[in-house]
Amino acid sequence: MSILLPSLFLVIGTMLFISYASQYGPGHFAPIELIYYISRFSPFAFGTWAGLMWSGSHPRAYILIGLCIGSMDLTALLIAVLAIYGSLTFGAAGWIEHISYHFLPPIGLFASGGIFGDFVEDRMGERATTYVLGLVTAAVTALGTIITTLLQ
Repeated sequence: MSILLPSLFLVIGTMLFISYASQYGPGHFAPIELIYYISRFSPFAFGTWAGLMWSGSHPRAYILIGLCIGSMDLTALLIAVLAIYGSLTFGAAGWIEHISYHFLPPIGLFASGGIFGDFVEDRMGERATTYVLGLVTAAVTALGTIITTLLQ
C-alpha cells in the first residue's frame, strides 16, 4: 500500500502532464499541471503515513520504498514518452534531468516523510500522531478527489 498509492499518484500526474503537453505545448497553465505538481509531493504524505502507522524507526526501509516509487515513476515517464513520441532520444542532459526529477525526489520525499512520521510518533505522543494522521489522510483524499473530478 505504501508503494502502490504514491506510485499511482505520480504515474497519473506524469501521464496527464505529458499527454497535455503533447497536445497543447508546454507553458500553458491548466488544472492538469496543478495535479502534476501536487502529485510530485505525494511521497512525503505517504512516507509520513507509513512512519506513523509502522511502529519503530525504519529509515532503510523508507529509502528502499522510496527507491521503488522512484523507479516506477521513471518507468512510467519512459513508457509515456515512448508511447506518445515514439522514441527516447533525450541526450545526456535530458537523462540527467529526468533521473533528477522523477527518480531521486521520491526517494528523498518518502524517506523524509517516514522519518517525520517516526519523529511525531516517538516525541509527540498519541494525540499528535492521530492529528497528523488525520491531516495526511485528508490531504490524500483531497488529492484523489481533485484528480477524479478533473478526469471526468
